Amino acid sequence: MTPRGRNREFLSKDIILKIHNELKDADSATRINTFLNYVETVKQDFDEIFVEIEVAKQLGLIHFENKEYLVALPYFEKVDEIKKREGKQSDHLNSLLLIRTNRLLKRYEQSFYWFNRTLESINDTDSAFCLLDIMGDYVDLCQDANISFDSKHDLLVNKIIQELGITKKETNFIKQIHHIRERNRYWNIELGKILIQKVSDTEKVNLFKNYIAKCEIKWYRDYVLEMLKRPNENSR
Repeated sequence: MTPRGRNREFLSKDIILKIHNELKDADSATRINTFLNYVETVKQDFDEIFVEIEVAKQLGLIHFENKEYLVALPYFEKVDEIKKREGKQSDHLNSLLLIRTNRLLKRYEQSFYWFNRTLESINDTDSAFCLLDIMGDYVDLCQDANISFDSKHDLLVNKIIQELGITKKETNFIKQIHHIRERNRYWNIELGKILIQKVSDTEKVNLFKNYIAKCEIKWYRDYVLEMLKRPNENSR
């Protein structure tokens, strides 16, 4: 549900930075109190169900980040229950957190249940990055539960490889997903470093060209090439 009458985000950039950056080492109670105090100032502008979902998401995430997995789990389950009740599409991040939290609690059967539920919600428009997130959690689950990678998921891995445009280096699909995940993280961070550098346009273009020359993921190379076609945006 969108906000009532106002074009604004429920979570401001300031509160996100506050609870997930400035207070990242604080105890859960401190982070939660800061968040809930903020919610009181904005909730009147939003639909009640929307607020209920967003609050549950954040409370679960705060407990998860503080490694309080047993406390976090009911919040993630609540988000799924509300969305299902309201006929809304499952939340990608929430689904991943349900897989991950159950795995970290060694509730492997429940974790596989949520993985299969997440697979059911996949559609043709989902990006390779979305699929990589899901399969990344799946291979972590396989390893922790000491279960072999199910070959029926080979097609998804191949789709990720094809859409990202990365060379297949491993015959073992678990190792392949680990490799793609590591390289994706690396090149994502490297691109971010370039984007925030305060240098001349010429220097930034040279940095981009060097990035393209070295990056082994075609998706990122194509993305940067498109940026170079829009020089005015590179200086922002």
